[in-house]
Formats: sequence, C-alpha cells, structure tokens
Amino acid sequence: MELTSKHMEKIYKDIQRINKLDPATPAERLCKLFEESGELAQAVNKKIGRKVVTETDEEVRDLILEEASDTIQCVISLIDSWGITYDEVIEKISSKNIKWEKVVNSRNNG
Repeated sequence: MELTSKHMEKIYKDIQRINKLDPATPAERLCKLFEESGELAQAVNKKIGRKVVTETDEEVRDLILEEASDTIQCVISLIDSWGITYDEVIEKISSKNIKWEKVVNSRNNG
C-alpha cells in the first residue's frame, strides 16, 4: 500500500482519537516512548550483530518494523498531549529535512 499524506493524516487523527480514550499523562506517554525506543534499539542490535539472534533475517526485519511503528505511535501520542497538529508536524519535519540534507551534503562533499 502506498502511504499518502491523506493516509498518514488519518493515522495521526486515529492516534489523537485513541489518546482521548487513554488517561495517560504526558510523563507516562514519555516513559512509554522510552520503553518502545529501547525495544527498537534491541531489534536493531539484532540486525547489526550486537545481540544473539534466534530469529530469521525476515523475523528481525519484522521486529524492527513493529518496534519502529510502536515508537512512532508513541511520539505522536506524546506530542498530541500538547495539542500539536498533523500540519504543524509535517511543516516542521519538512523544514528540518532541508537543514538535515544540507548537513549531509556538506559532510559528503567536505
């Protein structure tokens, strides 16, 4: 499935809707983000050989995908606690991408 901006906006709004059902505080949401980020790091460590792997390459890839999805979900849940909208996030990421690309290009051409 191709992810369009409308699809991503729907996902964002779904997380906002679910957030309203969950009485977690911003601090609790941040702790959950750290938990999921740690699980993502563990999965990546399996991929790069820093952890013993009992799973197949495909299973490790699926684990990275699952933990990355959980992490992104937690980030959106956290920032929604302060009323940050989808449009604000997209605008900020777009401007950050421009800066990031300049840094990467200067590093590669330096």
